[in-house]
Amino acid sequence: MADETETSFRGALEELAFAYDQVPFYREHLDRAGVAPGAVRAPADLLQVPATTKRDYRRHFPARVLARGRHLGEPGVFTVSTSGTTDERLITAHHAGLANRRLFGTMRLNAAVWRTLRAATPRRYAMYAPPQCTAVDCANPDAGMEARLMPSGRLALPTTADFLLAPGGMLDQAARELDAFRPVMLDGDPFRISHLVRHLRRTGGAPLAVGVVALGFCQTTPGDRRVIRAGVTGATVVVETVGMSEFGKIAAECEHGGLHLNTGTFYPELVAGGRHAAPGELAELYLTTIGDRLAPHVRYRTGDLYTLVGGACPCGARAPLVRFEGRKTSVLVLADGRLLTPREVAEALAALPLRLYQLEQRERERFAFSYLPEDGAAVDAAAVQAAVRALVGAGVRLDVAARDAIASSQSGKFLTCRSAAGAPPAWA
Repeated sequence: MADETETSFRGALEELAFAYDQVPFYREHLDRAGVAPGAVRAPADLLQVPATTKRDYRRHFPARVLARGRHLGEPGVFTVSTSGTTDERLITAHHAGLANRRLFGTMRLNAAVWRTLRAATPRRYAMYAPPQCTAVDCANPDAGMEARLMPSGRLALPTTADFLLAPGGMLDQAARELDAFRPVMLDGDPFRISHLVRHLRRTGGAPLAVGVVALGFCQTTPGDRRVIRAGVTGATVVVETVGMSEFGKIAAECEHGGLHLNTGTFYPELVAGGRHAAPGELAELYLTTIGDRLAPHVRYRTGDLYTLVGGACPCGARAPLVRFEGRKTSVLVLADGRLLTPREVAEALAALPLRLYQLEQRERERFAFSYLPEDGAAVDAAAVQAAVRALVGAGVRLDVAARDAIASSQSGKFLTCRSAAGAPPAWA
């Protein structure tokens, strides 16, 4: 990618050499492929280094993926469990110091966010995400704030796995705890936050008063952003971010609305068809960590899809400018072979007054679209039908229905697009 800096690539080379020397799994991994770290001299050379996946870390955690001499019980080390969006739960080890550098390195891509975080004293953070994303019991309504302080010091707000099932009392409790804890940043699932905002609007509650609302965990839709922006104080900065349990924050939106990858603590590659993708191509993100001396990751397949945006961003950042398209497992394959991403669906439906929706591919030529109307909105069913039909094409079966509720996935995350027709072709 043209925007990657030489410094980031050098960091990736150092990470590769360290992983080979100090991590048992990586020495075997590279030896088995016949690749020596010294043979990698240019970004294109990285393509010969075999990628790694969740399965590798699940099978070898902790002993064979931690650096020699490191262990989970040492000061500053904590573990994070993935939410298991694809039913592939995973535990990852982090060091608090590096986790903070990753967070700050990503959030400083937005100047307004960075000013807010730097000025905050004390600098507290709260999380409003699926309970599976935390190491504490968020779903117990009797648990106090102290019981939901995570090892990282973040407060996990009370919630249920399916956010639509959270009782009003629990939503009120989340709002009260935000007022009491006074975090500078609320890091959360946009569906969960917008659900809380709608509840407060219906019950006469005050707008959310935090410095930064960082939207992550699930892909943000234009409708949710509108609701959240209307439900926070005027001083609050609302920013789209992308994160992973394995790494923390990896991308953030700048003040001009462009999404940038963090190249300070990660070396990103966008890969399509076994090669580095050109601008405008749909590609999977591979990440190599930089400076991780506990549990480095080299060419880790994230399963997230991006499009590299050509040209420079008005914000002046040198970090790669990208569009986050969604999870690879959520991509739908149309009858003519074209791929339809969750981002494309969200943008096509942005003008419709929908509170929640889900497009499901049940068979190659059969789709179902379920939706909840926005509170108080009159939804034109014919307009919804026409908009979704334009997305999936004329030659397939399409069932469209308004619902009272749409369930979240078992992971607690809400998926706007689901496929029961099999994974996308192995183009990535």
